[in-house]
Parts: sequence; C-alpha cells; structure tokens
Amino acid sequence: MAKQEGEPLEPLDTAFNVTIPSPVAPRISTARLCLRQIKPSDAERLFAIRSQPEYSEYLWPKEPDKDINTTRQWIASKTFTAPESAAGLSFCFAITLADDPTGRIIGTVGVNHLVPYATIGYGIAHGEWGKGYATEAISAAVKAWWSLPRIKTKQGDDDLKGLDNKDGPSATEKLYAFCNVKNIGSFRALQKCGFRVLREQRMEVNEELVAIMGIDRPEAADGS
Repeated sequence: MAKQEGEPLEPLDTAFNVTIPSPVAPRISTARLCLRQIKPSDAERLFAIRSQPEYSEYLWPKEPDKDINTTRQWIASKTFTAPESAAGLSFCFAITLADDPTGRIIGTVGVNHLVPYATIGYGIAHGEWGKGYATEAISAAVKAWWSLPRIKTKQGDDDLKGLDNKDGPSATEKLYAFCNVKNIGSFRALQKCGFRVLREQRMEVNEELVAIMGIDRPEAADGS
C-alpha cells in the first residue's frame, strides 16, 4: 500500500463491469510479438524470468521468485476472483516472438485485477530489455482490453482518491498502471502507449516513489 503525496482528494466512485469472454481470444498478434494466455505449464519458463534479480528490481515485492512453486502461485493469482461475473477467468498473456517457432516466452502482460479498479501489469525478461517489446505488448493488450464489452457500475474506491477528478466522479473508464519512477524504461513505455501520470505516491514500507498512471477508454470504443 502506498501513501498519498499532498492533500486528500475526493474518491473516484465510477467503475465498469467488464465482461471477460471464456476463453479470451487465444492469440493477439503484433508486428513482432504473439500474445497468448498464460497457463500452468508456463511455470518453468516464467520462473527463469521471474527469478532474475534485475526483473524484480522495480516490482512489488522486490524479491525474485525463490522457487517454481512461487511462480505457480503467481500464475494462479492472475485468475480473477471478483467480481462474481469474472471469477475463474483471466486476462493475462505470455509474450512470445512471432518469428520464433519454439514459442519461447520473453515476458507477460495483462490486467491484474478488476476490483476495486482495473490495473495492467507487465514484465520483460532482462535479456530482452531495450528492444521496444514492452511498448508493443502493452499497446496490444490495452487495445484488446478496450474491445471487451462492459456495463457501467458504481463502487467506492478509497485507494484512487481524486485521480483526474476535477468536477466530481469521472464517467470516463480508465485503465491504471503503477510504475516505480526509477524504472525509466517502463515509464516511457507506458507514456508511449498513452498513459499519463495522475499522481505520485510513496510506498509505506520502503518509501519508494511510485507513479499512478492512467489511460482513458477511447470514445470510439464506447459503443461496445
């Protein structure tokens, strides 16, 4: 949990109930990447990535996965437990290279949870940094996310108080991302995908400064 910098603001109380299809589109293709849903059998390869100290440096918690069971638990945590309509489903993808016939996984991207607000998470293997893969994967996942049908609902939210909320509760659906401000590569990738900083917070445990970033759902997608 992070603590807010500055004065308290009014709560953002507009949320959206997103319908997650079962199954989600099996593959999302980009110019260089192929995104497919993660599965339990990916644990070995994901452990090789998530056990890298460099990979976990800017994540929370910072500890690399200590064993493959930790990775299996992480995979299981990507299955939504709320709201009830999405329980048992997920929107998390393994990132592979489109021109690699082995299907080697180089990272993951997806929506971590829906309640109390939707946030995107992602990570790229240390050896693949600096190639623009994060930007490409985030952009594709966000586009796929906006294409899902949804129903507007109301819910209180004490964590995201007053984010971009100048005239009362916002009626614009947002997707959020939390980024350690020291992680320049990740920060720039989010900016390239259209995310902007809404607020900065310091983590209560280690005082790390985190940027809460958000992107509005495009008006062109409002008809779904």
